[in-house]
Amino acid sequence: MYMILNLKDLRKQCQLSQMELAYECGVSLPTIQKIESGQSNPTWEVLQKITRTFGLEIRLEDAPIQVPLAIAYGVPLLGEEDPSIACNSRTLRLESRKWLRHWRSGKLSEREVLAFSAFYLAIRNHFPDFYQNSIASPWLDQALKNKEKDGHIIKLYRIALTRVSQYL
Repeated sequence: MYMILNLKDLRKQCQLSQMELAYECGVSLPTIQKIESGQSNPTWEVLQKITRTFGLEIRLEDAPIQVPLAIAYGVPLLGEEDPSIACNSRTLRLESRKWLRHWRSGKLSEREVLAFSAFYLAIRNHFPDFYQNSIASPWLDQALKNKEKDGHIIKLYRIALTRVSQYL
Protein backbone atom coordinates (compact mmCIF):
# COMPACT_ATOMS: atom_id res chain seq x y z
CA MET A 1 0.00 0.00 0.00
CA TYR A 2 1.36 3.41 -0.96
CA MET A 3 0.61 6.50 1.04
CA ILE A 4 1.73 10.09 1.03
CA LEU A 5 1.53 11.41 4.53
CA ASN A 6 1.08 14.99 5.60
CA LEU A 7 3.35 15.55 8.59
CA LYS A 8 0.96 17.94 10.32
CA ASP A 9 -1.99 15.53 10.02
CA LEU A 10 0.13 12.62 11.22
CA ARG A 11 1.44 14.61 14.16
CA LYS A 12 -2.09 15.62 15.17
CA GLN A 13 -3.37 12.03 14.83
CA CYS A 14 -0.67 11.03 17.32
CA GLN A 15 -1.66 13.96 19.56
CA LEU A 16 1.79 15.50 19.52
CA SER A 17 2.63 19.17 19.59
CA GLN A 18 5.32 20.47 17.26
CA MET A 19 7.62 20.82 20.24
CA GLU A 20 7.01 17.22 21.34
CA LEU A 21 7.63 15.91 17.84
CA ALA A 22 10.84 17.92 17.55
CA TYR A 23 12.04 16.50 20.86
CA GLU A 24 11.10 12.91 19.96
CA CYS A 25 12.80 13.16 16.55
CA GLY A 26 15.88 14.96 17.79
CA VAL A 27 15.43 17.87 15.39
CA SER A 28 14.80 21.54 16.09
CA LEU A 29 11.35 23.06 16.49
CA PRO A 30 11.95 25.48 13.59
CA THR A 31 12.76 22.47 11.36
CA ILE A 32 9.38 20.88 12.14
CA GLN A 33 7.60 24.22 11.68
CA LYS A 34 9.24 24.87 8.31
CA ILE A 35 8.49 21.34 7.04
CA GLU A 36 4.84 21.57 8.05
CA SER A 37 4.42 25.01 6.47
CA GLY A 38 6.07 23.88 3.22
CA GLN A 39 8.96 26.33 3.62
CA SER A 40 11.60 23.61 3.83
CA ASN A 41 12.51 20.39 2.12
CA PRO A 42 13.93 18.12 4.79
CA THR A 43 17.15 16.22 4.29
CA TRP A 44 17.12 12.45 4.02
CA GLU A 45 18.43 12.18 7.58
CA VAL A 46 15.65 14.40 8.96
CA LEU A 47 13.02 12.43 7.04
CA GLN A 48 14.35 9.20 8.52
CA LYS A 49 14.27 10.62 12.05
CA ILE A 50 10.67 11.77 11.64
CA THR A 51 9.41 8.56 10.05
CA ARG A 52 11.14 6.39 12.68
CA THR A 53 9.41 8.41 15.38
CA PHE A 54 6.08 7.35 13.91
CA GLY A 55 7.21 3.76 13.31
CA LEU A 56 7.21 4.26 9.54
CA GLU A 57 9.72 3.31 6.87
CA ILE A 58 10.80 5.27 3.80
CA ARG A 59 11.22 3.29 0.59
CA LEU A 60 12.13 4.71 -2.77
CA GLU A 61 10.62 2.96 -5.76
CA ASP A 62 10.67 3.73 -9.44
CA ALA A 63 7.48 5.15 -10.83
CA PRO A 64 5.86 2.98 -13.50
CA ILE A 65 7.13 3.39 -17.04
CA GLN A 66 5.19 6.06 -18.89
CA VAL A 67 4.63 4.32 -22.21
CA PRO A 68 3.90 7.51 -24.24
CA LEU A 69 7.17 9.00 -23.00
CA ALA A 70 9.11 5.83 -23.80
CA ILE A 71 7.58 5.78 -27.29
CA ALA A 72 8.49 9.43 -27.82
CA TYR A 73 12.10 8.67 -26.93
CA GLY A 74 12.29 5.81 -29.40
CA VAL A 75 11.38 2.67 -27.50
CA PRO A 76 9.34 0.64 -30.02
CA LEU A 77 6.41 -0.15 -27.75
CA LEU A 78 2.79 -0.49 -28.80
CA GLY A 79 0.86 2.73 -28.46
CA GLU A 80 0.33 6.13 -29.97
CA GLU A 81 3.06 8.71 -30.43
CA ASP A 82 2.38 11.95 -28.57
CA PRO A 83 3.76 14.89 -30.58
CA SER A 84 3.48 17.18 -27.55
CA ILE A 85 6.30 15.39 -25.71
CA ALA A 86 9.54 17.31 -26.13
CA CYS A 87 12.56 15.02 -26.15
CA ASN A 88 16.07 15.95 -25.07
CA SER A 89 19.21 14.05 -24.16
CA ARG A 90 19.18 15.04 -20.47
CA THR A 91 15.74 13.60 -19.84
CA LEU A 92 16.58 10.58 -21.97
CA ARG A 93 19.56 9.92 -19.72
CA LEU A 94 17.33 9.92 -16.62
CA GLU A 95 14.48 7.95 -18.17
CA SER A 96 16.74 5.33 -19.77
CA ARG A 97 18.30 4.61 -16.39
CA LYS A 98 14.86 4.22 -14.84
CA TRP A 99 13.80 1.85 -17.64
CA LEU A 100 16.97 -0.15 -17.10
CA ARG A 101 16.15 -0.55 -13.39
CA HIS A 102 12.70 -1.86 -14.35
CA TRP A 103 14.28 -4.35 -16.74
CA ARG A 104 16.86 -5.53 -14.19
CA SER A 105 14.18 -6.03 -11.55
CA GLY A 106 12.11 -8.22 -13.87
CA LYS A 107 9.22 -5.76 -14.15
CA LEU A 108 9.09 -5.88 -17.96
CA SER A 109 7.12 -8.29 -20.09
CA GLU A 110 8.96 -10.29 -22.77
CA ARG A 111 7.64 -7.90 -25.44
CA GLU A 112 8.90 -4.92 -23.45
CA VAL A 113 12.30 -6.57 -23.00
CA LEU A 114 12.57 -6.90 -26.78
CA ALA A 115 11.55 -3.27 -27.30
CA PHE A 116 14.03 -1.94 -24.74
CA SER A 117 16.76 -4.24 -26.06
CA ALA A 118 16.29 -2.80 -29.55
CA PHE A 119 16.31 0.74 -28.15
CA TYR A 120 19.52 0.26 -26.14
CA LEU A 121 21.19 -1.57 -29.05
CA ALA A 122 20.37 1.32 -31.39
CA ILE A 123 21.88 3.81 -28.97
CA ARG A 124 24.93 1.64 -28.26
CA ASN A 125 25.67 1.04 -31.94
CA HIS A 126 24.92 4.49 -33.36
CA PHE A 127 25.49 6.88 -30.44
CA PRO A 128 28.38 5.23 -28.55
CA ASP A 129 29.44 8.38 -26.71
CA PHE A 130 25.95 8.91 -25.30
CA TYR A 131 25.71 5.22 -24.45
CA GLN A 132 29.06 5.12 -22.63
CA ASN A 133 28.50 8.37 -20.74
CA SER A 134 24.85 7.85 -19.85
CA ILE A 135 23.64 4.27 -19.84
CA ALA A 136 26.40 1.67 -20.12
CA SER A 137 26.75 -0.95 -17.41
CA PRO A 138 28.21 -4.46 -17.35
CA TRP A 139 24.72 -5.86 -16.77
CA LEU A 140 23.28 -4.05 -19.81
CA ASP A 141 26.24 -5.00 -22.00
CA GLN A 142 25.67 -8.68 -21.14
CA ALA A 143 21.90 -8.42 -21.65
CA LEU A 144 22.39 -6.82 -25.07
CA LYS A 145 24.97 -9.41 -26.06
CA ASN A 146 22.33 -12.07 -25.47
CA LYS A 147 19.70 -10.16 -27.49
CA GLU A 148 21.56 -8.73 -30.49
CA LYS A 149 21.25 -11.95 -32.49
CA ASP A 150 17.52 -12.28 -31.80
CA GLY A 151 15.62 -12.05 -35.10
CA HIS A 152 12.63 -10.36 -33.45
CA ILE A 153 14.73 -7.33 -32.65
CA ILE A 154 15.67 -6.27 -36.20
CA LYS A 155 12.42 -4.45 -37.02
CA LEU A 156 12.19 -2.97 -33.50
CA TYR A 157 15.82 -1.85 -33.81
CA ARG A 158 15.04 0.08 -37.01
CA ILE A 159 12.04 1.78 -35.40
CA ALA A 160 14.09 2.73 -32.34
CA LEU A 161 16.96 4.06 -34.44
CA THR A 162 14.64 6.18 -36.60
CA ARG A 163 13.02 7.78 -33.55
CA VAL A 164 16.08 8.27 -31.37
CA SER A 165 18.17 9.72 -34.20
CA GLN A 166 15.77 12.68 -34.36
CA TYR A 167 17.16 14.20 -31.17
CA LEU A 168 20.51 12.51 -30.37
